Amino acid sequence: MKRTAVTSIAPPVVSAPLGNRVASRRDIDLFVDQVSWLGKHLRDSSRLGVMSWIGRALRPEVRDELRAFFRVDHQVHIQAERELLALLRRPWQKQSPRYSRLDMPERNVDWARTHVEELTSPPSRFWARDVVPMLDAGLLGGLCSLGRTMLDLGTLGPLSEERRAVREALRDVMAQVARTIGRRHGAYTHLHEQRLLRMDRETRSSAQAIRAYLAFWQDRFGAEGDTERLRAFAKEIEEADLRCQRRTLDSLLEVSVSIAVARAAQETQDTVDLPDGVRWEIEDVDERDERNVPRILLRAGALSCTISKNAPKGDALVPLLVDMGIEARGNQPDIVLTFAQKHADGQEDRIVVLADAKRNAEHDGRGYLATSVETAAVYAVSFGHLMGVRFHPDGHGRIDGDVLPAVSLFCRQGVKRVAGAGPRQEDIVARLRAPQRLPAVMALDFQHFFGGEGGTRWTPAIVGAWFGRIAREASAALRHRTAEHRSQSGGGQERGSQAQAARSVPSGRRERGRRDDGGDAA
Repeated sequence: MKRTAVTSIAPPVVSAPLGNRVASRRDIDLFVDQVSWLGKHLRDSSRLGVMSWIGRALRPEVRDELRAFFRVDHQVHIQAERELLALLRRPWQKQSPRYSRLDMPERNVDWARTHVEELTSPPSRFWARDVVPMLDAGLLGGLCSLGRTMLDLGTLGPLSEERRAVREALRDVMAQVARTIGRRHGAYTHLHEQRLLRMDRETRSSAQAIRAYLAFWQDRFGAEGDTERLRAFAKEIEEADLRCQRRTLDSLLEVSVSIAVARAAQETQDTVDLPDGVRWEIEDVDERDERNVPRILLRAGALSCTISKNAPKGDALVPLLVDMGIEARGNQPDIVLTFAQKHADGQEDRIVVLADAKRNAEHDGRGYLATSVETAAVYAVSFGHLMGVRFHPDGHGRIDGDVLPAVSLFCRQGVKRVAGAGPRQEDIVARLRAPQRLPAVMALDFQHFFGGEGGTRWTPAIVGAWFGRIAREASAALRHRTAEHRSQSGGGQERGSQAQAARSVPSGRRERGRRDDGGDAA
């Protein structure tokens, strides 16, 4: 059974008036478009791999609601895990060839041994090399890629103790194989399956169990093309989200925006939007955090950016609540961008930028947007020490920082102006690229970052300029910290104190001729 990568792009949808129903449709259009792009960059770039990635990226409440769709407790899934474990445990190193005697000559006849062993001329029987097909590095890489997806999908449902043991053994043997073959992550293909089916009975049995497993998932996804499969799955996610008690309706948009940020960074070519003129490259889209949630890793020269879901550690508000005897889980921003740069001695400086996805579909969305800005201000208190945020000392309550905007809101609707500019895209891009300071909290909406004809086609212009702005400021802040680090490690205390004094000047006043005409929130 041949499995193809999810690469098709969502077709354009005719524009229609605003409303909850259309908002939902646009959410799904954006989701399909972004996930289709992501599928090309996964290690296991199959439908199964894409579904595994999406499942791990969803909020736990939504994931729990989707267990009936994933059906990871089905017997065909359990049997495939066992058979894959047995297959990878088999000896696969190259062995010495064995010989057999044939009545008729075939391709593998060893003529030298035949003439030596047989007394008649011409020989009546023939000695042939019995070549045993082994699992090579490419096939093992495909099996490990499939195993990785199996393990990921299994985490989306409850596990028995017996199955936990099998999965742990599978994880160990995959790690052992990976140490031998290196980074081979090609997808398990139809050609791999055919090779296994031509081997001995035990190998064929394992291959047939894997085939049944893949056929099960093929049936779960239906018979339509990639786009329709993703669209149907997006509707499942939305319905599961509606059934959740929290009813935040952010799951689709949250996943879409995270991917859109990485896509905008990778597709941006304008030099002005690139840190030090170096283009961003995708290093990994399936790196994991400690909760097995996928992270997207980008790199531009010495600067890296990790796009993740879980909040950074060290929420400053949590200890205050704990001291009062109140249990606190901390604030949970939807998207965390961590910019990092390493020193020559191996130490690393980091700076964090936060974003929230807000599907404010009620009325014009303005009231929900105002509440979101208040939440963003709380983030500045909770994570300000990681974001380089400072509260302006002039008594006007303004928020300053190493990177502005420190918090960005990606909303469904309601943003009339972006940092004082708009509504034309050209004006917004120019404002994002201008040297004047940006507000600490800034919002974009579908009309700007979804963009395109009818508001349904991907355009990276606004998000690319936004990402370019925060990346440039993050790069400058990290370079400054590196200079301070070198100064302090070299004993230059006086130079270090001068640098620190220069750094204490608000970012809006460091450059001569800058106008401080931005507010603190869009």
